[in-house]
Amino acid sequence: MHIFFEDIAEVRISNKCGFVDRTGKEICPIKYDSVLYFYGGFGEVKLNNKYGLIDKTGKEIIPVKYDYIDFLLNPYFYPNKEQRRSEYERPLFNERGFVYRQNQEFIPLTYNWKDNQNDEIGGVILNNKWGFIDRNGKEITPIKYDEISKVGKNMAAVRINDKWGFVDRDGKDITPLKYDDVFALHEISGVYLNNKWGFIDKTGQEIIPLEYDWVSFSEGFAFVCIDKKCGFIDETRKEVIPVKYDVVYEFHQGLAKVYIDKKCGFIDKTGKEVTPLKYDTIDEFREGLAKVSIDKKWGFIDKTGMEVIPIKYDNVEYTSTELYKNLSKKIRSKL
Repeated sequence: MHIFFEDIAEVRISNKCGFVDRTGKEICPIKYDSVLYFYGGFGEVKLNNKYGLIDKTGKEIIPVKYDYIDFLLNPYFYPNKEQRRSEYERPLFNERGFVYRQNQEFIPLTYNWKDNQNDEIGGVILNNKWGFIDRNGKEITPIKYDEISKVGKNMAAVRINDKWGFVDRDGKDITPLKYDDVFALHEISGVYLNNKWGFIDKTGQEIIPLEYDWVSFSEGFAFVCIDKKCGFIDETRKEVIPVKYDVVYEFHQGLAKVYIDKKCGFIDKTGKEVTPLKYDTIDEFREGLAKVSIDKKWGFIDKTGMEVIPIKYDNVEYTSTELYKNLSKKIRSKL
């Protein structure tokens, strides 16, 4: 017998597994090849190389027929079961699955549990095909997709063969499966067709035409590249930052690193160059300071572009920024 989780413990007889409660009552037959701990009111079971979920009454709420199934709050995936649950129940999300903050472990997209646990949708795989089911095991979409990716609360990207499209939480098509590639955000998504990128909204409407070589989204602006030049536009396609830079990084804390002719600097959200584009290398700001280099010499600048530490050293490293902040104040007081 194993330890109790949620007053349920795993038991084994002759290489078969099941669950009992604290009174010793068997809540399900001792018939499974393997089981996982109960968590969130559910236990994962395996029989004849197929997986499903049972509840605390032993009822199979997800039939034991899937090649792979999992639910997000399963402690089996925790790097440290003694850690507080709140540290892990909100994983980082990308378009292919979940990454836990603490150990960066990648878990393929499966069950997505909302905080109130009243709106769960899960992805399952059967015979190498993916689909979505609800908490009661009802198939929301056919199990027919080669790949699926949850997008926010009400949308998912799905792929068959080499084409992508989007479905809503009821399994209805938002777009046909026509795109060569997609990347999923919460309110808008990037789509790729005929070697060009654009954006669609959550209704499937193309809000930014597919005419760009690359697109992304950063702090409220669409990052676009066309004819080897990059900049930022808004949803009306108005250029917020001129499409003139060779390389543009995403905004971070209101600033974006840009390059022209292999020289770099920072711009703000109005397009103003807050530092001259004269540096060979420039790091992200840390507590108001950034490492910069010119001709293999290094120093520090602040967010106004002022050289707080002269660019004359063979190397510099971040230590306590309080020293540099005080130096910056002293320099300004002499201006």
